[in-house]
Amino acid sequence: MVSPARFLVTPEQRLPFALFLATALSISAVPVAVRVLIDLDAMDRTVGQLTLTVAVVIDAAGWIALTIVSDIARVGQIDPLGVGRTLVVLGVFVGVAVGFGPRIVDTLFDVTAYVRSPVLTGFSIVIVVGLAMAGGSLALGLEAVLGAFLAGVLVRNRLDTETERVFQMVTLGLFAPIFFATAGLRVDLSGLFTLETLLVAGVTLAVAVLGKALGVVLGAIFTDLSRAEIVCLAIGLNARGAMELVVAALGLAIGILTPTIYAVVVLVAIVTSVMTPPLLRRALVHPPDDVPSGTI
Repeated sequence: MVSPARFLVTPEQRLPFALFLATALSISAVPVAVRVLIDLDAMDRTVGQLTLTVAVVIDAAGWIALTIVSDIARVGQIDPLGVGRTLVVLGVFVGVAVGFGPRIVDTLFDVTAYVRSPVLTGFSIVIVVGLAMAGGSLALGLEAVLGAFLAGVLVRNRLDTETERVFQMVTLGLFAPIFFATAGLRVDLSGLFTLETLLVAGVTLAVAVLGKALGVVLGAIFTDLSRAEIVCLAIGLNARGAMELVVAALGLAIGILTPTIYAVVVLVAIVTSVMTPPLLRRALVHPPDDVPSGTI
């Protein structure tokens, strides 16, 4: 809310900008923390399972909030009727997806179960369901990423190890480089290295890190988590990764983020993703499960 006017697309968009940026900074990158937890054989610990669960819940809530905030950003102000309409459409879409989606996905896999190439069939179903859900979400005035996210949730349990491996290989080998190259092309480095911009970037990074840590601490008050577990959880949820880049690209596309702030958000995503693995490894040197439980 206190960002200098030159970092806003228009002064009238200060509130939508603040809401969008807050939503963007709340995102967590599940893969970054999961990779470290797997490397250190910590996935079966309490802190490992909790980090994964909380990160998934944050992502789901984040995409839902992003849909609402994006609608506000497009209008330029908070329209109660518009927000209410979006919430109704969103609720119906998620309800239908969760209620009927698994049955449809199961039918698709059962019908194609006898195909000679199960990997190719499974891969094709993932693509079809993903595009259908993203297209349906977009047609309803919601964000396409929400539909794609729900599609991933629906098909995940039906993928065998080989199909999942092929899908990840194609994604990381083809789509991910294209996405990151596109994200890099939009970064305006000329406006990033000024004193005012660096100050804004530093404050944004501090808010992102401290905000996530504060949220973990406040949530832990109502639990019996040990201090070591709280530290590990706060560090594990700190990484933003590619999820943040998707949100930043969306903000730039709908005209709520300037190229300079887009670059700042990308910088936050990179820094938090780089700092998380070594800090989490250090925090996990002494297994959190071995530390007596206590309160903050």
